[in-house]
Amino acid sequence: MCEKTSRTASEKWDADELSTTLHAPAAAVSHGEHGDGQLFLVGEQQATMLEVYPAQGIVRVTGGGIELTLSHQGSAQLKPEGVIFRQQYDGTTTRLLVASNGEVLLGISPSHFAEPLEGLKAGFVGKEEVRSTTPTPKTRQERFYSPTAL
Repeated sequence: MCEKTSRTASEKWDADELSTTLHAPAAAVSHGEHGDGQLFLVGEQQATMLEVYPAQGIVRVTGGGIELTLSHQGSAQLKPEGVIFRQQYDGTTTRLLVASNGEVLLGISPSHFAEPLEGLKAGFVGKEEVRSTTPTPKTRQERFYSPTAL
């Protein structure tokens, strides 16, 4: 059995590569502002919708009452857990993980920060819940790319 490793999708966000990584078929979509793109319904319940518009560098995620649009996105990094869009723009680093199970993790930080602000997690999740359900990450990469990091 061949294990999937981290790789980078082509600049055009190859629909076949994204589809394979997300375990979701691609469908052509057209948006008035963003042009032609691809739509992926992600997760077992297909509750997370990912749209990519490569010509404009736009990534949109919709689900759970949230609609998120990121601009200035470069190529996608494909990992066994899902797709990571990472962009440095105007002094800010943005990381968006769309996991193959439909979970979405967004990280936004000023580029000069070496580490994300760890203390902010407690404001979103109770202190006891963080200890009992969140594994302790060993590296900065695990904190950003693990869909269960929050």
